[in-house]
Amino acid sequence: MEAELFNPAQMASPVGPYSQVARIPLPGADLLVISGQLASDLDADVLGQTQQALDQLRLALESCGGTLRHVIKLTTFTTDLSRRDEVRALRMRYFDEPYPASTLVKVAALVDPRALVEIEALALVPRQG
Repeated sequence: MEAELFNPAQMASPVGPYSQVARIPLPGADLLVISGQLASDLDADVLGQTQQALDQLRLALESCGGTLRHVIKLTTFTTDLSRRDEVRALRMRYFDEPYPASTLVKVAALVDPRALVEIEALALVPRQG
């Protein structure tokens, strides 16, 4: 079993030497490991950056035939916990019950000093046919 590493055409190019998505074939499904996603507009506030990062995750999933319903684990890194409740409410607009497992980590800084949030995900996408 070998992982396929790639950068979906509809997503922004990575800012370093890494792949946006790793697809690992399992019996009947693909496990997707999606690299941490930043906002495209790093001048946005934490809510705007969270929305943009979730939209990037959605693009990665769609490139593999998946949706946000296939996400089984989210890890969110943030430099600002002061608006955590608002971020949680925003995230609930993207995900339905049962919600994916989740970890929220406060960090001192992200790769770009303007970045306030980065979100990575694991997803299990059933194979069609």
